Amino acid sequence: MFNAFSKTEIVGIMETIEAAHLSANETGLKAVLQKAAHLLEAQYSACGVASSSFSRVASVNVNYPAKWFDSYVAERLYLYDPVVRYQMNFPSTVNWENISRHSADKESRAFFARAGGYGLVNGISSGVYNQADGSLSVFSFAGGDDSFGARNKKILETLSPHLNIALSRLKLL
Repeated sequence: MFNAFSKTEIVGIMETIEAAHLSANETGLKAVLQKAAHLLEAQYSACGVASSSFSRVASVNVNYPAKWFDSYVAERLYLYDPVVRYQMNFPSTVNWENISRHSADKESRAFFARAGGYGLVNGISSGVYNQADGSLSVFSFAGGDDSFGARNKKILETLSPHLNIALSRLKLL
């Protein structure tokens, strides 16, 4: 599994995993997400968890633009977010470019354009389906001009279960 990573990346991944398992509060989770963002070379990070019906939703913003994040929550934009819709059907690690390319509907294009206005142009997200309670956790990392390729995907795939442990420990739902 670690053959694809450099020694520096392996150390960073292991440190992030350890921090995730030691994280006990929102401040700790934010620190873990910042470590992950650094590994992914992402400018922004945030995560959220939702019940299967979206009747309960909780989110943690590390450093997404506040105006965007506040609108996202207040307007319940997660109901229209193409990344979240994708994760509801296929919880996995995916580059936003792949979703954008296959989201031909007007609503998805408008969503991506609005997010782009806040510098959230490129990104990568990972979803984890929590079988015990049917909830979905989503971890998102974004940047402006940066592209998130196969290396980033492999790093996030490795980290996602551990990020989910840290998020689940908060019992936000």
